[in-house]
Amino acid sequence: MKQVLTIFSVLMALQVMHVTSAQDQAVPVRNEAPRTDQQEVIMMRHAYLDEGSYDYWYEQSATGVWPWFERLGARILGDFEVIYPLGDDASPGQDEALRFARYASYEHWQATRS
Repeated sequence: MKQVLTIFSVLMALQVMHVTSAQDQAVPVRNEAPRTDQQEVIMMRHAYLDEGSYDYWYEQSATGVWPWFERLGARILGDFEVIYPLGDDASPGQDEALRFARYASYEHWQATRS
């Protein structure tokens, strides 16, 4: 479990460095305008799924949920299936997923919740 968390922490640090250093990439928007005056936020969602249903989760998210959030200005960074080393599964009988999305600000994220 510690190895998984360490790898995850390194990946997140690399992702944050990549996001903050790539000024020419798409930025989160609010009301159709980039918001460069505010601190962007990255939200992580941790989901527990029925065992064997991650592929369905990913497909439904990519074709149904993400386009809607992207129209609201969020930027989906990725969706990952959590895979534990053999014998260390923290959620036997379930799949786990981590999703990361970038928002123009905390207020922008709050606005997508209502």
